[in-house]
Amino acid sequence: MKHKKGLGLLALSFFKSEKIDYYFDQRSIIFSCFSCDTEIAMDVTTTNWECNYCSTYGKLTTLISMLEKNKKTFELTKKVYKPSIARREINQSFERLMKLSNEQQLKELTKLRSEIDILIDYLLRKQTS
Repeated sequence: MKHKKGLGLLALSFFKSEKIDYYFDQRSIIFSCFSCDTEIAMDVTTTNWECNYCSTYGKLTTLISMLEKNKKTFELTKKVYKPSIARREINQSFERLMKLSNEQQLKELTKLRSEIDILIDYLLRKQTS
């Protein structure tokens, strides 16, 4: 079983060292598909992953090979949505709002509304996929 945990740590190390944006949720690593930018999940115990959009699939070794072969052409800047971070930032915004004047509150509320919409859209997409 230690070997399987080690694969997950190795995968996390790969994403960090290559500066690839990801989200770790204890059982999987969420990242953008190298082929089509769709958000996909890698199982941390096996490092298996599959993109349901473009049908690309593999293991950690596949990602490493893809990156090595195409490092110059890959744009690995796509950000992965991280709901726990978004929630914390939204809550911090609410805290700030409680201390601001009315004009500032309107600006902050408008921004907050947009962020909440993004969060809800994300969760709804996850629920239907």
